[in-house]
Amino acid sequence: TAEATVQDVVGTDGRRAIRWEQPIHAQVELADTSQGLQLKQFSLSAPFVETNFETNAEEITGDFQLDLGQFSQEVGQFVDLDAWQFRGTGVGSLSLARMAGNQFEASAKVNLTDFKVAHERREIWAEPQLQVDLSATGEEVEFTPKRLSSATVKLHGPQDTFDLELLDPVDLTAAEKSWLVQLQGNGPLASWAGRMRPWIDSVPEQIEGEAQLKA
Repeated sequence: TAEATVQDVVGTDGRRAIRWEQPIHAQVELADTSQGLQLKQFSLSAPFVETNFETNAEEITGDFQLDLGQFSQEVGQFVDLDAWQFRGTGVGSLSLARMAGNQFEASAKVNLTDFKVAHERREIWAEPQLQVDLSATGEEVEFTPKRLSSATVKLHGPQDTFDLELLDPVDLTAAEKSWLVQLQGNGPLASWAGRMRPWIDSVPEQIEGEAQLKA
């Protein structure tokens, strides 16, 4: 086992002062097994993040909490984020289990509250409340997915939903992959535009109306 606490860090990068006054605490537990050194538990506690993960030869499970505003403020002392503004909180959990025959089952859930991203004071993405659910099954080697047998992505906001489902297995090792998916969604166009705007430049700044999608 190993534990470490870092606090009252003061320095400079030559231009700006760096000051981490609040304690950051980390704990790790390792075990020597017949398969080699194995991480059993890892936790991190800081003003901007709380994580706790437990692992064994067959499973990884964990949960986390993140304050995006505080995180960007602290990390911004080491990385130039002056043009970016972040706000909101994220709470989530994940699970990855190895099954017989190199099969795996994975799931994750994230809840975003008052989430907002802006660049040079221009709002790019905002979500007052959004729940994201992910699940997948397939084949793996050393916890690395090699083939997806099934997968779903579900987004649920206060006024809209979006569901994506994989209909055919996908070989993740293939040079050219074919994806057959089903999409269903409904809700305000403004919400969809906000989610697409960080990735697609041509999304209009203002768009209104309701939409239903099935493809």
